[in-house]
Amino acid sequence: MAGSGIEIVRKICSACTKPNIRGLDSCSGCGGSLEGAAISVKHSCAFCDVVDRTDEQNYDAGELIRYRDGSIVVFDSKFPMSRFQWNVIPCQHIESVVELRATHLELLDQMYKAGHAVISKILQQDGHLWDASEGIYFGYNYPPSVPHLHLYIVVCPVVLDDPEQSLFPFPRSIPHQQVMDDLKEHGRVLVGNERNDKESHEEVRSEMIKENTARWHFLHANKLAASYEKQ
Repeated sequence: MAGSGIEIVRKICSACTKPNIRGLDSCSGCGGSLEGAAISVKHSCAFCDVVDRTDEQNYDAGELIRYRDGSIVVFDSKFPMSRFQWNVIPCQHIESVVELRATHLELLDQMYKAGHAVISKILQQDGHLWDASEGIYFGYNYPPSVPHLHLYIVVCPVVLDDPEQSLFPFPRSIPHQQVMDDLKEHGRVLVGNERNDKESHEEVRSEMIKENTARWHFLHANKLAASYEKQ
């Protein structure tokens, strides 16, 4: 299997049980503290397991596959921060954005388009209360929680203890468009201290936080908040 023979060490959040990379102090799923968190060691790639899953194994602990073709798989996030959250992965094992080159632009575009098509249909079917063109974040994490490239799609409102601190933090979270722009301009993705887009990233973050707050106010005022809790 692709991605086998590796060792993945992660912190397990005691609140939501999501595995997190060792360098994090708070959970990327619920925002809770990772102080004193249990350590997990895994020797295979969880997302390669999703790629290899048969149709009979489609539903597995919340990771329902919504779309697949020979290159891409779209599936529900196992540890979502909102009611609506998905991962889009390449079938090929690419560990993270640092392995991407300009030759991957077509693949990334396919991932984005497939993810957008899937979520637009789901949001319409499930009665999402807002325009599906707004309040949605497409991005990548570096370092990733699972060492297999994944575009994560999050629809506001999110359920986090402190979204001001933990929602799409710079420099770990990289918007999809920034990844595309880096590959076109530099031939690779800038990460960590190399990134020079902090101002624009914080503008995107600020807008998402404002939208998130406004949506929760609306939901509570109309007694609809329970319908947007994580399911």
